[in-house]
Amino acid sequence: MKMRGRFVALLVSGFATVLLIGGCEDEAARRRAEVQVVIAEASRELQQTPTPLTPDDERFEETRRALNGVLAKLSRAAEGEAGQQAAAALLAAGAQRKLASLSLAQAEQIESEHHQLRFLLHSEIDAALRLDALAHSRERLSTDNEQAMLDDKRSELRQELHEYSQRVAELDGPIAEREAANAHDMERAASLEEQANALRSEAAQRGHAEGLDSFQEAIELEREADGYEYRVAQRENDLRHDLHPERNLAESRIAALQTMLQQIQETEAGLARRDTVTEEQADSVRQAIAAFGDSIRQSLAGLGEGDAGDLEQFYADAISDLDKAATQANRAVSKSPRGESDAARLMVAQIYGQQGRLHWTRARSLADHMAVLQRLVDAGRALGSVEQARAELDAIRSRHAEAIEQATAAFNSAKQQLEQIRGGSGQDLVDLKRQIDRSLAALAGRPIDLTATERPARSAPSAEPTA
Repeated sequence: MKMRGRFVALLVSGFATVLLIGGCEDEAARRRAEVQVVIAEASRELQQTPTPLTPDDERFEETRRALNGVLAKLSRAAEGEAGQQAAAALLAAGAQRKLASLSLAQAEQIESEHHQLRFLLHSEIDAALRLDALAHSRERLSTDNEQAMLDDKRSELRQELHEYSQRVAELDGPIAEREAANAHDMERAASLEEQANALRSEAAQRGHAEGLDSFQEAIELEREADGYEYRVAQRENDLRHDLHPERNLAESRIAALQTMLQQIQETEAGLARRDTVTEEQADSVRQAIAAFGDSIRQSLAGLGEGDAGDLEQFYADAISDLDKAATQANRAVSKSPRGESDAARLMVAQIYGQQGRLHWTRARSLADHMAVLQRLVDAGRALGSVEQARAELDAIRSRHAEAIEQATAAFNSAKQQLEQIRGGSGQDLVDLKRQIDRSLAALAGRPIDLTATERPARSAPSAEPTA
């Protein structure tokens, strides 16, 4: 959920007013004014950085450099007063979160490729196991019996092919509907953001008092934009984790089934020429199974190399940025005026929640990999030696458990921060607490309450730094 903060904006405008009233008559006032300019510039630059972005976007590296520039600029605000330090820390936390989102986007791009490859591996395992069964049948049965078996198998495969084709057609509607709704809502959110930015500019030109109405109207437009973006995120979650994977799996199964039907047809042609199933034919099938096994092991080796290379580095970079963001947000809490730390504390909770989602994403990927390895182990000797797969399965099972523990710890930390917020009771805060509780329940394997309806935010404290 994207939340637009007013806390830093109020600090920025408040210090500016004090300086205008008191003047810059002494050195301390001059330093405060210089720090205030740095904070205002950093806030403006941070607001202008485009996120989220995909790694293929031509602005990706430029945005990373811009965010690092914002952090470098904010380091010059260390000599400011406590309130200025709080504002600078909150902005720095926001910049670190955006940097983390860039690294996570790079990791997710690789994870998506791995996810598709694992779908294909499942299909190859299916095909190999079916060929193994076919090889056994050739070795045991006469031509007549084998022909009857092929007929039965063809009917079974055609029925399964029909069911998967029907399922693909059933999924096309919801997928198209969500993608169209997302396109509309993203366009609407962008329009609202543009209107809000215009109102903010107008408010800045008109001054603190006369521009107050425009400033408040901009806030309302941003909240409405948040609602659209929240619904886009929900639908995108459905598409990424449910609809698209299910459709891809169905299409992979369709391709595998068509391959097996073609193999049955080729086998029947051989039966028409030969009265008996020869040992050479069985050997040919075994060779095909061995080829599937080699292909599967090579693909798994490629996944292992990817996990140990760029993917782990991207995850490590994202975790490092989130740790730095948490440090800055906690600093903002300590530097905030008494009774005004809710926005900074909410930022801390959001960062911990983001850490939890990162570890959870990693755990899901490891679980996908475990499923492939488990199938290889269950297949026994049909696909060759299983010792290496069993050893790798044990290692990844340990990493998966560690990722679940890290996700649980992060979500618990987020929950503890939310419980310390005293000044907010809006729907967005309620929804965030509910999301954390649901995540913890899911990680613990407990039932999840899906009866409550979440709504766009209206009155909880904000934590996203803007000027």
